[in-house]
Amino acid sequence: MRDKTLIHLQGFAAWCNSKLSVRSLKIDTLTQFHDGVLLIALIEILSGKKIEGYVAKPGEKKIVQLNNVTLALKALADLGVPVSGISAAGMLSSTKIYQFLSTPTAFVDGDTSCMLALIWSIIQFYQLDQSVFGGISG
Repeated sequence: MRDKTLIHLQGFAAWCNSKLSVRSLKIDTLTQFHDGVLLIALIEILSGKKIEGYVAKPGEKKIVQLNNVTLALKALADLGVPVSGISAAGMLSSTKIYQFLSTPTAFVDGDTSCMLALIWSIIQFYQLDQSVFGGISG
C-alpha cells in the first residue's frame, strides 16, 4: 500500500473514531465499515437522525451486509452527502483511482479506495463544507 494511502486510512480512521467515541465505538481500519453497522452508527451520530431497518449483527451474510450498506448510502444521499460518482482521485492525487458507489458491493467486499472515497465525502460534507458555510461542523 502506498504511504500516502496509508496516511489517509489512518487519518480518516482517527476522524471517524473521534465521532464514534460518542457511543464508545471504535474502528481500527476503515474496512470495519464493510457490513454497514458502524457506518450507520457514524451517520446517525453526525446527522442526529436514526436509521431504521438495518441488522445490527449481520454476521457473514453478504446479502444482509449489502442491505445495511444500501441503507447507509441512501441515508447519506437523503442528507445531501454525495455518494455516487465520488472519487478518491482528488484526494490521492498521485493515483488514478476512481470508485463509483452505484452499488454497495465494492464497499461490502472491503475495497479500501471505495471506503476512502466515501469517508472523504462524509468529511467534506460534515467537517469542511458546514464549517465554511457557518453550519455546525460534525
